[in-house]
Amino acid sequence: KGSLKIKYRISDGYAIVTGVPDNITLPEIVIPDEYDSKPVREIADFAMVNLENVTKITIGKNVEVIGLWAMENNKKLTAIEVSEENQFFCDKDGVLFSKDMKTLLFYPMARDVREMTASDGSSVRGISYEIPEGVEVIRTKAFYKCSDIRKITLPETLGSIEEKAFFRCSFEEIILPESLTFIGKDAFSYCAGLKSVEIPMNVTEIGEYAFYNCNAL
Repeated sequence: KGSLKIKYRISDGYAIVTGVPDNITLPEIVIPDEYDSKPVREIADFAMVNLENVTKITIGKNVEVIGLWAMENNKKLTAIEVSEENQFFCDKDGVLFSKDMKTLLFYPMARDVREMTASDGSSVRGISYEIPEGVEVIRTKAFYKCSDIRKITLPETLGSIEEKAFFRCSFEEIILPESLTFIGKDAFSYCAGLKSVEIPMNVTEIGEYAFYNCNAL
């Protein structure tokens, strides 16, 4: 009980992480550098989703592909850490980025949750996060179902918000930078508290359902 049994698939001389049991009791998952003497290069879609108890995920030095659905809906996850030797990804304060810090890939759902003051003056549980300057892309599902996020600050370097990037987040407002050119499908769907948005002049494409079910908008 509590042992970590990561599932792998071998392909073309390297290992792919394909699954982690969602009922594991261990608080940490470590994706190793190698499995069966082969480098672990990929974390597949849905490999680490709906994990009930995991608070931290550590990624080894050889991982170069992380699926778009690889780590969603882990409600106790507070940090993602990456080996400093990894040439493709890195972490900053527990948030997963591309190595060049130009793409934000995943925000852990339970990172930095604290008591905050809501717009009506009440005390609420929530997250306030400022995305670092230099980030150009918020990747698909980066903040997917991060319902505790009540304040998000976007950088002036941001060009693209991809599909479902902020699906079901809880902020009431968001300031989109003038650098933004693309808003993906379902990017802000079900952000029920969102009251106002100003679309910058440089936006050339807005995907279907980008603001679907934003009932307060």
